[in-house]
Amino acid sequence: MIFYIFTSDFKLIKQLDKFGVDGVLHTYNAYHPSPLITIVKELEDTKIKHMMAIRPYTISPQLLSQISRTFDYIYRRNIFQVNLISGWIKENEKNAGGIVGLVNDDSSKEDKSNYLVEYLDSLESLEMKNLDYYVSVTNQFTFNAAIKHNSKMIIDYKHFEEDRYNIEGKRVMIMLSPNKNNGTLKTYEELLNNVKILDSSGIQEVIFPGGDQLELDRVLEFIKKYKGLSEQAVVE
Repeated sequence: MIFYIFTSDFKLIKQLDKFGVDGVLHTYNAYHPSPLITIVKELEDTKIKHMMAIRPYTISPQLLSQISRTFDYIYRRNIFQVNLISGWIKENEKNAGGIVGLVNDDSSKEDKSNYLVEYLDSLESLEMKNLDYYVSVTNQFTFNAAIKHNSKMIIDYKHFEEDRYNIEGKRVMIMLSPNKNNGTLKTYEELLNNVKILDSSGIQEVIFPGGDQLELDRVLEFIKKYKGLSEQAVVE
């Protein structure tokens, strides 16, 4: 099983190899430093992949293509991935609107999803075989956008349990919370059961969302134990 976590903390990222983490997702926030710069500045010789969340209407497919090719040119290996999102807007961004254009943060989910379809059409027309991207699927609109080009997708575990989308034969990463519905932390055995269910369904990629320190500790301990790594590994 391949495991990702949400984080842009490079002090933590530089230690994730010893916990068996395969990649990180840098979430989108217009008021935070751009991972496009911080990844280059902080990147060290680890096996960690860096996935960057991007709202399609804030950057052109052509520029995204250039960025991906630049990472490949500099590092000669596939470390850069993209998570195309079109959903929830953070409270501190609602006054910004995202961009000045026909589609922005304030647009309806239908308009943003339709834009996503056109964006993927344009991205695919560039023959970006080297761009490793996932589409965040939060509704039927974004699911339809993703399957048009057989794009890889990120789907919440709850939606997976509800069998909300027909993902048979699709390339899927599941977002798995370390918390139960009542907000308490899952045990190792409960997380293991979740992962076993995914594995039996042919799903081999899991991403854990961000949270507080207790949630992070539980996630890292789970991944470390699942992969049979040293119990001595701790976050420094």
